[in-house]
Amino acid sequence: MITDEIINGVLKYLNKGYHVLLEADLIGLMFHAYLLNEDNDHEKIHVDTRIKQSKTDREKIDFVIGKVNYSEDIRPKINPEIVIEAKSIPEIGFTEI
Repeated sequence: MITDEIINGVLKYLNKGYHVLLEADLIGLMFHAYLLNEDNDHEKIHVDTRIKQSKTDREKIDFVIGKVNYSEDIRPKINPEIVIEAKSIPEIGFTEI
């Protein structure tokens, strides 16, 4: 299953010592893990995008697997098969500037 591949790929790098500092780091790892399998349809992977079920054009999802839907709407949206909204909270936190 694709979600297992993504999770296992992320865990592989985390177990090797990669540190996730921001949400974008986690999304990047998921993107990389998906692309590692050449059997996956690489045209289906999308980051920070609108899905067909989005209520507004401003509502975007972090990581989506699905085909692009070119409809009469102004902007294309994704017909999602997998939707992941990620949150990353660093262990060490941030310092004040």
